[in-house]
Parts: sequence; C-alpha cells; structure tokens
Amino acid sequence: LNGQYVSSIQDYSSCLALRQRYLKDKWHRSIADTQFNLGLSYLSSSSDLQKETAAAGGTPNAAALAKEHCEKGIAKHVECAKTFCGMLAKLCGADPDTLLESVDNWEESPAKPAVAGLKTTGLDDSASSMAAAVASQ
Repeated sequence: LNGQYVSSIQDYSSCLALRQRYLKDKWHRSIADTQFNLGLSYLSSSSDLQKETAAAGGTPNAAALAKEHCEKGIAKHVECAKTFCGMLAKLCGADPDTLLESVDNWEESPAKPAVAGLKTTGLDDSASSMAAAVASQ
C-alpha cells in the first residue's frame, strides 16, 4: 500500500473483478485475499482522511470520503468473511450458498437481536468531535 491508497483501491478492485470473473469457484482463497486487501486499502485511506480532516480543520468532502471509505472497507471485510465461511462450509460438506443465505436473511431481519458492546466508528459525529478523537490518539 505504501500510502498509495487510491491506486491500491483501483488495483485491488480490478484484481477482484478479474478473479471473480475467471475463477470457477467463488469460494476461492484468492478472492478472499483480494477482498481483505481491498478492505484494508479502504480502511487505511479512511484513517488518513480522518487525520487530514482533523489537522486541516475539517473539510466536508474529506470527512464524507473518509466515512464512505470506512463503510466500503468494512463491507469488503464482511465479503471476505463470507468467502471464508463458504470455503469452510465446502470443507465440512455443507452447501455454502444455503449456509450464507441464512446469514443474509438474518442480516435483513427486522427482528434480529441487538448486539451489545460494539464500538462505533465515530464517523457520524461532527467534524470537531472527530478532530478531538483523532488528536487524542
């Protein structure tokens, strides 16, 4: 990555699209690896954008992009986890699609139980709160 997040996001996105297109098995470790690294690129970019926003007094565009990259990074890590779950399901003789369908249905369920103890990203807070949080680190 070396701080080159825009180019790494482009490279990993292209790589993921090619792997998903040409690998016969969607439950492939190469796909999960690329999803993980794409998520890492987004989250690293988000972190740097948050620091820039805090140092520069908070530009709305950088703050919005930081939030967007954080959300995309988390989404890619969730995709990676699902790919690994699919790989494990296959190893155990279960159908990955059936298993992950039940997870997707649970995620969309309005009656799902609340999960206690989760930290928020702080990206929904105002720019000044974010600046204070970053400065305290």
